[in-house]
Amino acid sequence: MIAPCCNGNFFLQGRAILSNRIPIRVQGKTIGAVAIFQDKTEVTRLAQELTGVQAFVDALRVQAHEYSNKLHTIAGLIQLDQGMKALDYIFELSEEQAEVSGLVARQIHDDSLAGLLLGKRSRCKELNIQLEFDPDNLFLNYPEGTTIHDFVIICGNLIDNSIDALVTTDQDTKQIFFSMKEGEELLTIEIKDNGDGIRETVKRKIFQRGFSTKVLEGRGIGLFLVKAIVDRVDGAINIESEIGRGTVFTLQIPMKRKEGGLYEAAK
Repeated sequence: MIAPCCNGNFFLQGRAILSNRIPIRVQGKTIGAVAIFQDKTEVTRLAQELTGVQAFVDALRVQAHEYSNKLHTIAGLIQLDQGMKALDYIFELSEEQAEVSGLVARQIHDDSLAGLLLGKRSRCKELNIQLEFDPDNLFLNYPEGTTIHDFVIICGNLIDNSIDALVTTDQDTKQIFFSMKEGEELLTIEIKDNGDGIRETVKRKIFQRGFSTKVLEGRGIGLFLVKAIVDRVDGAINIESEIGRGTVFTLQIPMKRKEGGLYEAAK
């Protein structure tokens, strides 16, 4: 007989460890125990990935950094007695932000997802990357079996993947194109970049958990999560890539689940 588990936290070599201990009892006597140890930092990171919390934190950080730079520019112009130039700069920023924000808000009828996309656009501006939104974008309803967290993970990770591809490229103009269109049967998401492309050997492994072309700790989970969500709701992912010309990720998610699909089987 296995009794209820006991949970605990402790530190080992400076790392927070989450421990689950499950006593094993036979005829009322404890004869042993099963102990499971997990790095709490890793557990927390995975939880943030799954809920999309990290994506919103990143978006807020970028917005704060961007507005700090703009305020410094305005303050500098005022100190130089260039009050009219400061006003012109403020009006120019306001018009540009209102135009883009208004377009995204009209197209994407979910404030959380719209906010994420605008945050990614600001991040791209920091990196001298142009993130363009399809003028015909349309997202009104969630496909059956999906939530906002699913789309934060999907859109956030795919845009980040394109950003990573462009940061190290020598292209004079770095561009990402984002399209999200809802139809009667399918929601189609397309993210295209003009990076260096993906080799065939990498394409075959790109959705594997833990696989990454980067050496940084914590990489290799984003595209794995994207694939897991799409598979769960019976969707499909297609990658078209050409070395030296860029990559296109196309996702198609059915608005309604098919009878007998993975989602239906799990219900």
